[in-house]
Amino acid sequence: MTIVGLDRTQSLAVTLAQAWGQVQLSSKPSGAEVIIEGESRGRTPLITELLAKGENVRVQLEGFKTWQQKLRVDVGETLTLPEIIFEPADATLSVTSSPNGATVTVNGAYRGVTPLDLELPPDQSHQLSFFANGYVTSKQALTLSAGEKRQLSITLNASMGKIRVSASPADATVWIDGVARGKPGQTFSLPARPHRIEIRKPGYATETRTITPKPGLDQLVQVKLLTEQAARWANTPTSITSKAGQALTLFRPEGAFKMGAPRRESGRRANEVLRDVQLTRPFYLATKEVTNRQFKQFARQHSSSHVRGTTLDQPEQPVVNVSWDQAARYCNWLSARENLPPFYRESGGKITGTNPAANGYRLPTEAEWAWAARATSGDAKRFGWGQQFPPADGAGNFADSSASRMVDQVLTGYNDGFAVSAPVGSFSANHRGLHDLEGNVAEWVNDYYGIEFSLGSSAEKDPTGPASGEFRVIRGASWRHGNIIQLRLSYRDYGLDGRDDLGFRVARNVE
Repeated sequence: MTIVGLDRTQSLAVTLAQAWGQVQLSSKPSGAEVIIEGESRGRTPLITELLAKGENVRVQLEGFKTWQQKLRVDVGETLTLPEIIFEPADATLSVTSSPNGATVTVNGAYRGVTPLDLELPPDQSHQLSFFANGYVTSKQALTLSAGEKRQLSITLNASMGKIRVSASPADATVWIDGVARGKPGQTFSLPARPHRIEIRKPGYATETRTITPKPGLDQLVQVKLLTEQAARWANTPTSITSKAGQALTLFRPEGAFKMGAPRRESGRRANEVLRDVQLTRPFYLATKEVTNRQFKQFARQHSSSHVRGTTLDQPEQPVVNVSWDQAARYCNWLSARENLPPFYRESGGKITGTNPAANGYRLPTEAEWAWAARATSGDAKRFGWGQQFPPADGAGNFADSSASRMVDQVLTGYNDGFAVSAPVGSFSANHRGLHDLEGNVAEWVNDYYGIEFSLGSSAEKDPTGPASGEFRVIRGASWRHGNIIQLRLSYRDYGLDGRDDLGFRVARNVE
């Protein structure tokens, strides 16, 4: 339409075209309500208008299933539908149970868990079964009429079994499924389903068992609580293996021991002052010395060299010609491989201090080395093989007759079969399962060298040597040593640089 303007009034006449047709509905039984798009249009039989675009038609009669469909009709036409034959409506059953969560089957088919609303065909017998773990299965048969709504509440009877709980200490508390149930020594009647049984006592590690009672069978749960400390050690590995392949054993020393040597001991030196020492911190200690193969993972170009053409550089020989600083840096490298905090503080490729709280790899303290080598339940061992000198055959790798062209002094009549160092572990382990503490190569330990004296009557606890110094302590004899002074386990030496008869073994704090 074009508007001409000029203050003129124009007229527009519109005639709407019909957009509907008719629908004819009938039902059996008749009298059903017809609802189109939510609007009630009357009851069957019925002819009513229906938009050509299509509308939702619902035909319903109480007691019967609702008929529903979207219908379309041509404009001006009449759509005649076949007679609607109603089917009886499903019955509705609302089911609850005690306890909640019972599984429900109808005629053997799973239908859900309680609480549950069920639609069931009417005028038929239905077998309902209710299952719950620890309870006796309940069954119910019923028939519902069309459109009926019924509620059903089922109480399940527990299937019971008896559990007797015995525990030490006797004043612990028994908790079952998070509820305190009293002291041990009782017999509990429980549903036949899994139960979490805990035995608790302050200062002790809680013990937990999961057990399913069995009807007609009495069961016993026996628990011995460990103190929190004892439980922690029970869960601490007694041995570990480093990424480089060193096997380490857990040690938990108890009581004091003598470190040093008495003045009257043959071969004693002035730096072997006798004192009482007590180790209170558990630690791991390698059973063998670090080998060339293990050290070359850290320093590929290292060579332990040779002595007069006899090699010291075989893969399983102990690494030698290593300074104390190199040994400590190897420990830090090993810690890094296992994401452990380093024990040694390092700057510019040099060791500048320690972090005693770290549980990374380190050298053993002199006290740890002495305890591992010497301490027994009786008197401290004088030599690795016992108290007598000279050593018996096979006692260890020392300056023997085969080493006579390498060293000035040898053990007359003794031959261990190795002119220089032997592959680690070639000789029997000592009373703590450790190899070569008494021979093969001498070993670096962590402490600065010094001569320390006991200042009181009580044992020194976990000594680590002087706070500073020029040299580091060396412990143990080697393939170069062959006299009574050097072969004693109390023998102490010192240095800073490497030697062809000096190596090391690794240690670790537990925590």
